[in-house]
Amino acid sequence: MWIFDFLKRNTKNKANIVIDCAPPKLDNMQLPAIPSVRDQLVLLLIAEARMNNPRTLGLRLDRCDFPGNEGKSVSNLVNNRLIYFSQINGFGHAVKYAVTNIGEEFLNKHIDHVKIIEHIKNLQNPDFMLELVQTIFDRIRHRNTVVIPTEPDRSKWTGKNFEFLITGDLEITAENHDEIMTPNSFEWTKIEKDNWPYYQVDEDGFSYSWEPPGIQMTFNEDITFQKAKNIADEIMENKHKTGQFAELVILESGKIYKF
Repeated sequence: MWIFDFLKRNTKNKANIVIDCAPPKLDNMQLPAIPSVRDQLVLLLIAEARMNNPRTLGLRLDRCDFPGNEGKSVSNLVNNRLIYFSQINGFGHAVKYAVTNIGEEFLNKHIDHVKIIEHIKNLQNPDFMLELVQTIFDRIRHRNTVVIPTEPDRSKWTGKNFEFLITGDLEITAENHDEIMTPNSFEWTKIEKDNWPYYQVDEDGFSYSWEPPGIQMTFNEDITFQKAKNIADEIMENKHKTGQFAELVILESGKIYKF
């Protein structure tokens, strides 16, 4: 029996190993072939919707067109040098995808917006994917036509200068709320403050409130922006691991925002 236990333990260890991979060196920037419309959709989701791991990508494609068969598209994109495995496990299987320079070039100049929208409309359950991709295309058009103003210097910001807003998929139950909506590398304690749940992190802390645009995340006045952003980034990573698409919006205190 000990032999089988050893083999199982060894297999589990390999699955838990994560190895970072450098981007491939691409001397020839010419695209080998124009990807199919479905492959273009998968490339778009990996690049622009943070569906850059097998689990999240598979869940989303299954949801709108089961079975999603994302593996075939991923293989085609890798062969065409549009994406690569940026992280692998001990077996050499993909943990995370990333877009190559050729992939970025294709997204910026050649991706077929019209055909992708038409393709989505023919899926089994197109509604979520259609809304998501239309939002992505709007964002790309805005990015390509509007001069983005310089971001404010946030290095000296503290909790009184900002709030965060989490938008997108907000499917969180009472049972998994604390597992998803808390950081992984910070020790935290859940307490009540002014009759409201409050998450204490060292001498700092944060709380949530549900607003029409999404979930508002507020911090104590003295926390640094970078610490708050690190906490929020870990929470967003938790949400993405569940297959939910969500974005973190930074709100500067005193400004009026429309959603």
